[in-house]
Amino acid sequence: MGADSLHTRISGGRITGHNITPRSGEGSNIHAITNPRIMKGEGTTGGKPLSKNHIYDIQNNINNISFTNTNPYHSMYRFAISIDEPIVQFMVLYLILYEKFKNSKNQNSQTEVDKAILSIAPSTPTSISSETGKNETIYTKLRNQLSHYRNTPPDTTRREIINYLYEFRNIVHKAVI
Repeated sequence: MGADSLHTRISGGRITGHNITPRSGEGSNIHAITNPRIMKGEGTTGGKPLSKNHIYDIQNNINNISFTNTNPYHSMYRFAISIDEPIVQFMVLYLILYEKFKNSKNQNSQTEVDKAILSIAPSTPTSISSETGKNETIYTKLRNQLSHYRNTPPDTTRREIINYLYEFRNIVHKAVI
C-alpha cells in the first residue's frame, strides 16, 4: 500500500470492529484495528460497484498486511501532525528533519536540513540570512525567527508559518517515508 495517499491526521475516530462490509451499489465499509501511528492506506473510486469477490480480495489483503514498522520518524511525524497549534506543529516537524539530517561532525546541521528540503522540493523559497550571511530555506528562516528572535514580530512569523505549514508537512512526510 502506498505511503503518499493519506498524510493528514484523523481525529475523533473510534474502533467499531475488524472487517469489510459490502454496501449495495457503493462498494464497502472498512473497519480496521491497527496501530494508528503506522497505518497506511490507498484506494480508488469509480463508477463500478465492487463485487463480493473484490471485497473478499481486499479483506484478505488487509488481513495479511504487516503493521510492524521500526522507523522512529513515522511515529514522530504522526505525533507532529496531531498537534493543533501551528507553531508547535511546525517546530516538531522541523525537529524531525533536524534529527534525521543532523551532521554527526557537529557542523551546521541546519545546512543539512536545507539541503534535504531542497532535494525534496527544489522550488522552496530561499534567502540570505541577515544573521549568518548563509542561504537558508523559508523553513529554516521561520525556525530561526522563533528560536533566535530575529526582530520579526511573532504575529508575522505565525502567519508565515500557517501559510507554509501544509507544504512543510508534505516535505517532512516525503523525508521520513
